[in-house]
Amino acid sequence: MELPFGQVVDLVPEAVIVARAAPLNEPGPEVLYVNPAWERLTGYRAADMVGSVPDIAHGLWSEPDMRQRIRDAFMRGQSYETKLENRHADGSRYWVEITVSSLETEGDDCYFVAVERDITEAVELKAAAKRLASTDPITGVLSRKAWLAEVERAFSLRRRYDRPWVAVLIDLDGFSAFRADHEIGATTRVIQSLAQRIRPLAREQDVIGRFGHDDFAILLPETRGEAGRVLAERIRRAIDGTPIEVDGTEHHFTASIGLVEPADDRTVAETIARFDHALAEAREQGGNTVVAG
Repeated sequence: MELPFGQVVDLVPEAVIVARAAPLNEPGPEVLYVNPAWERLTGYRAADMVGSVPDIAHGLWSEPDMRQRIRDAFMRGQSYETKLENRHADGSRYWVEITVSSLETEGDDCYFVAVERDITEAVELKAAAKRLASTDPITGVLSRKAWLAEVERAFSLRRRYDRPWVAVLIDLDGFSAFRADHEIGATTRVIQSLAQRIRPLAREQDVIGRFGHDDFAILLPETRGEAGRVLAERIRRAIDGTPIEVDGTEHHFTASIGLVEPADDRTVAETIARFDHALAEAREQGGNTVVAG
């Protein structure tokens, strides 16, 4: 017994699009059918799609290289699989895993079927796990490892394209004595307060990381030494100018700050060594100062 195609595919939980396969170039193939699952997934109606090219809420045909890969797969008699970020009818984004296969038919007409599976939750969970792995759980800024990875990228851009950058390292003066006299909850609140004080002073493109227990580092892309010093001085004054309240008691802190540009360093390790040297010199000068390394 033959079952009508539409009745069968209407029951499939994945989104399905059937289209005439030619032309795959601009403006794209004509859509002949979408199933109810596609309507639920995208928020569009079948009437919005059938008879048009599959550009509605669909990035599959938006790039010439994508169309070429699909065409090449069809020529080899294979399906084409990829992951795409699309938009719902309301403008919100979602991710799909899509498989595009050609349909063999009698005559000269050629068709393909695209089956889409919603993977938005999996993509978001993976992204969240990546953020969690790269973020300091106490302050919400980057971890030391993640921050150093950003420095590696900046170092590479400088070598290849002479893109300038500056790094700033901030260390609370006298924090070791504070830690010795207070419980971990109090020291944690000080660290969190310091991060909150630094954040609004940095630019959107600057990268903040927790470099040590009470050390914070800031990467300033597209910045040279004097502009970096201006930010470092703002941070120093902000820390010095406002006490941090812990358990009803105000505590006054200052900061030693080291400032470096990569200069002629051949490796990130050389830059970090100058970083540490500048910070050590700031401490030797009594703290509450900025030293360029």
